[in-house]
Amino acid sequence: MFRSRSRCNKNDVHLDPQILALMALTTGAGWLMTEAGVFKKLLERRRERRVCPSCGRDVDAYVCG
Repeated sequence: MFRSRSRCNKNDVHLDPQILALMALTTGAGWLMTEAGVFKKLLERRRERRVCPSCGRDVDAYVCG
């Protein structure tokens, strides 16, 4: 039997258009789901740092500790 030569090097990386489209669609779907969660108040964006008005320390819980 004849052995055929490999046309591409093993270090070459080829991205098919289908793979690129799949990556774009899944990234877009994830972004839309995140935005929908923020819109419905199920998710929150990062909160600003809370500071106690009386002592000026950072507040991690509901009350100053």
